[in-house]
Amino acid sequence: MSVLSLDIIILLVIFFLLFFSSFKFGKKILVTLILSIYPALLISSNFSFLKLENLFQEAMGFLGIYIILIAILWRNIHTNKLYTIFRKIFDYGILSFFYLAMVISISSNQIPGLQKLYTFSGLIPDFVNKINFSLILILPIILIFITNKKDSN
Repeated sequence: MSVLSLDIIILLVIFFLLFFSSFKFGKKILVTLILSIYPALLISSNFSFLKLENLFQEAMGFLGIYIILIAILWRNIHTNKLYTIFRKIFDYGILSFFYLAMVISISSNQIPGLQKLYTFSGLIPDFVNKINFSLILILPIILIFITNKKDSN
């Protein structure tokens, strides 16, 4: 029996992709991904014309809206920040972690069609799903404000 399940390997790969892409693009990549989830979730879950019977179509509709919103927000989040290496590791790590928690929680609680793409199971998703969904949605916003460091120039 392997120590690392497929779920943990996939979560670690996504985490490190997010974490290391943050060093290239800065915190704005994580902030854009987090902030894009909220309107995409609102649009996909509350507009009747997007209510699709097929869960795969529901997942594709959500992802399409999400990608469009990422593109819109990406163009609007451009600030230069001064960070120490420890601050980068902390900020990028905590934002990457909570982004993954949001994705797991949304696929379990709000957009079950996303589970047609991949169903997370195991220790980490079980832990995330025990946390109140509203708390999972608000914590990344709070962390964005906490990690927002102004330039000293």
